[in-house]
Amino acid sequence: MGSPTQTFSLRMQGGFMTGYVENQTLQRDFATYVRRSGYKSLRLFGRQGTEVICSVLIRNYPNKRATKIGEGWKDFIVVNLYAAGDVLNFKFVNKELSNVMRVYKL
Repeated sequence: MGSPTQTFSLRMQGGFMTGYVENQTLQRDFATYVRRSGYKSLRLFGRQGTEVICSVLIRNYPNKRATKIGEGWKDFIVVNLYAAGDVLNFKFVNKELSNVMRVYKL
């Protein structure tokens, strides 16, 4: 499954008017890691140091699988002043398998 200190990057999606969306779709490698982990939530820490717990949404459509960061994502990006188009680096930080991640803007 990979190292518990696995790191992933993604470009934030967002709407024209709001600059953010309610859910963030994960790229394939990140999505696969999260699916295999069985996490129901991610504990995210951004540049403000505030913890925000976000749900993990997993959808299995007939022709497409989707894994997203759900409830809590909007609060996380507002608290940390992230915006659509930002490239964020997500890093699992614990030595043991854990859902705690540090998130940095690249």
